[in-house]
Amino acid sequence: MEYVSSLHWQQDIPVWKETDVLVVGVRESRRIIGEFVLKGADMKQSVRHDDDVFLSGNRFETHVGSRVIYENVANGEPYGIPYRVFLPQKVENLLVAGRSVSGDQECISAIRVMPPCFAMGHASGIAAAMTITDGVKPADVNTDKLREILKNENCVL
Repeated sequence: MEYVSSLHWQQDIPVWKETDVLVVGVRESRRIIGEFVLKGADMKQSVRHDDDVFLSGNRFETHVGSRVIYENVANGEPYGIPYRVFLPQKVENLLVAGRSVSGDQECISAIRVMPPCFAMGHASGIAAAMTITDGVKPADVNTDKLREILKNENCVL
């Protein structure tokens, strides 16, 4: 791994004076185990879910040494990303979006890029607001209502 050993802000933050900082831009990192684990194999078959919060069609990529192998969805149809991938199994009152959602490695290869990340942030942000306005925990958000709000905001479902 590459490290950055001297950044100007390290000098200003006492706890970091003696540390190394990982370089930003890591392709893949930790993922949660959520209420639902999204599988790349299902995405490739354009599987949809009752609680999908957006549709995507990004291709999948596998890195083999210095080669990158790209693969598209089998039938050309978009696949669904369900709300449950944002919900960690053992932590209440938390929504996780971006490349840390609950999915296998193949799944994350397709949704870790900017357009799906924007859509995940959009959906999880509205869901977070709903927890306050509706007085519920993230796991109890009404996904039909969430989907309706997303549709009204031009989310592709």
